[in-house]
Amino acid sequence: GYEAQRVSASVAGSGSIKCFATEFLKVRTSGSGKVGYKGNPELDYPKKSLYKL
Repeated sequence: GYEAQRVSASVAGSGSIKCFATEFLKVRTSGSGKVGYKGNPELDYPKKSLYKL
């Protein structure tokens, strides 16, 4: 996969995303979507939808 400094992710429904963010990660979800991430970025997210890989 790819590594990025800043990532903005949006998930609708029951989809999922996995990403590697080094500086900043912004997550928006609707439904039961989930976002997994690597790195140690500053986070802007709803806690229920985010998990560390």
